[in-house]
Amino acid sequence: MTLMETMQTMDGGLTEREKDIRRYLLDHPEKVELFSARELGAATFTSAASVTRFCQKIGCKGYPDFKLRFLAELRQASSQAHAIEGEVLMTPRENAVSLLRKITEVQHRSVEQTRAELDLNQLIRVYQQLLDAQHLDFYAYDSSACIAEYACNQFYFAGKRAQIYRDTNMQGLNASIPATGHVAILLSHTGRNARLVALAKLLRRNGTPVIAITCSRQCPLADAASEALVAVTLRDQINEFWVQSFASSAKYLLASMVFSQDYAHNMEHNARYEAFGRDNLWPLMEEKPYKKIKRFLVESDCNILHKIM
Repeated sequence: MTLMETMQTMDGGLTEREKDIRRYLLDHPEKVELFSARELGAATFTSAASVTRFCQKIGCKGYPDFKLRFLAELRQASSQAHAIEGEVLMTPRENAVSLLRKITEVQHRSVEQTRAELDLNQLIRVYQQLLDAQHLDFYAYDSSACIAEYACNQFYFAGKRAQIYRDTNMQGLNASIPATGHVAILLSHTGRNARLVALAKLLRRNGTPVIAITCSRQCPLADAASEALVAVTLRDQINEFWVQSFASSAKYLLASMVFSQDYAHNMEHNARYEAFGRDNLWPLMEEKPYKKIKRFLVESDCNILHKIM
């Protein structure tokens, strides 16, 4: 049994002061790394001696031993996330440890179920479309637009031009222009956004392949697209975390698309970018602000002096 579980289940044998210490540690586990025994005693209106006795009652030699073991548990929380079974629920008494475990579990389940839903033959078709494309056009709204921003950034590092369209008028204008060499990627967690469904139909009429990333293959957006990839939301398991679930799943799919690009070409592209950045971009950020000001003043003084003379 972990120290956190021991503190949560231990009822008898604690004084009122020790119960105050336990309550504080359960509510603020992140403070353990920062506090000494005396500081924890002050925060709980007890004393260092009370903290030591409490640590001994839960099976530690003292506060240093408790701190060492507790922080180790905190760091291992993500690897223990699989211990959460059933529905992942939020409760009023969440703390840093429980939140870490639950968020890890959300991401773990999302990726695993997304992987289980994948169709290998479909993935090969999608990857080939992306390899052949010269431009990737993302269409999305709200939180899905944030995922699209992430994808655009990643595709640029893979040497693929990518653009996101989130304004309704620009979406319609761009979709109405026949665009050879473009592939459209539409993101919607519900798959029922009427505007995106209309855009998918318009894009396909103009000859643009459409890849939909949505929660199901049985939804209007999936029906309107050339290809539909399922990014799960796990609404029946995740409760409040379903938005994070869709984001984790969609990013997993998009990351696989990015890495499907030509590896050797991508490495050459990034090497050229790194060299250009070192020589032309990043050194500008290393100059101290006061040096810029000093140079400006010197140049200004020289200009004034030149005018006087």
